[in-house]
Amino acid sequence: MKQPDRKPLDPHFCSGPCAKIPGWEFGILSNAMIGRSHRSKDGQAAIKSMLEKTKDVLEIPQDYKIVLTAGSATGSITMAMWNFLGERPVDMLAWDVFGKRWVNDVRALNIPMNVYESTFVEMPDLSGVNPDNDFMFVWNATSTGTSIGDLDWYTPGLGLTICDATSAAFCVNLPWEKLDITCFSWQKGMGGEAAHGLIVLSPKAIAQLERYTPKWPVPYIFNLKNASGIRTDLFDGVVINTPSMLCLEDYMQSLNWAEKNGGLTFLTNRAQQNYTTVQSWMQSRPWTQYLMKQEKYRSVANSCIQLLKNGVPIDDDTILKITQILANENVAFDIKGFKGTPPNLRIWTGPTIETSNIEILLEWLDWIHSEHLQ
Repeated sequence: MKQPDRKPLDPHFCSGPCAKIPGWEFGILSNAMIGRSHRSKDGQAAIKSMLEKTKDVLEIPQDYKIVLTAGSATGSITMAMWNFLGERPVDMLAWDVFGKRWVNDVRALNIPMNVYESTFVEMPDLSGVNPDNDFMFVWNATSTGTSIGDLDWYTPGLGLTICDATSAAFCVNLPWEKLDITCFSWQKGMGGEAAHGLIVLSPKAIAQLERYTPKWPVPYIFNLKNASGIRTDLFDGVVINTPSMLCLEDYMQSLNWAEKNGGLTFLTNRAQQNYTTVQSWMQSRPWTQYLMKQEKYRSVANSCIQLLKNGVPIDDDTILKITQILANENVAFDIKGFKGTPPNLRIWTGPTIETSNIEILLEWLDWIHSEHLQ
């Protein structure tokens, strides 16, 4: 097979930080409040505007509250665990790298916990999840290209649902009526820069925060309360520590792009189209397979693909060689599978990716197969 003579206009297929919005250039950051205090009237107003626009684009109910946190999605998940867990047992899903990581963190809190665990290529049995317990899970597992799919099977009870939605926000329609504490970053679906997280709280979560104080001391950087009670100023653009106003402007430009083009429907349609493009290509390529065999539990935000030689998945060294070829040719950067998972290519298919670039990458994978896997 002849080497393809065209290359993606944007070779950034990394699963985080992800590709910038189409047409991005440094000039769009010219209005960033560089050198200004986030505590100033203008700085606080900018942060509050970002929170409100995030709610609008994601179609978050108006009576839900949203807070800017430090530490990306990891910071917001940590804030959720330290502030809310401990009043009741917690049911944990652990079927990806990060879900297993959260289990270890919760175990350190020494509270009653039930772990529903599986390998990286299948979903655990969900039938035992108790809605009267707190329930903590990852929606889209970027490390393996897997997803919980939906919560149609779950009827909320006394417990709180705590969702790591960092690769689901902006890529799927989240059922907010079943989510109490939702944590994500803007570096995935919106292609923003790292180190900032967002935590969305339902009225049910706010009510628990008012009445319940955990038995452990909560570090200042994660504490949603002070001696007077809930820090309601956090809902109005105040932040616990200094954010990057440059990163904030970058994220706002992504939100403006989404809003201008149709909001959440526009974003989820783009992610679905990109996923479908990869899926259709794989259907006629018997030398490829998804890590997750069940289509219901695959993420639309990124595809983790194993390449086969003589019917057997190729090893990690071969995957590394392939990704180096693609990077050297400026075709695809940073698509080697996540450390510790079975050898795979991990291709981001979220809404900032243009389908035409996906199609060209797939042409190069056909060439890779003809040159190196036969």
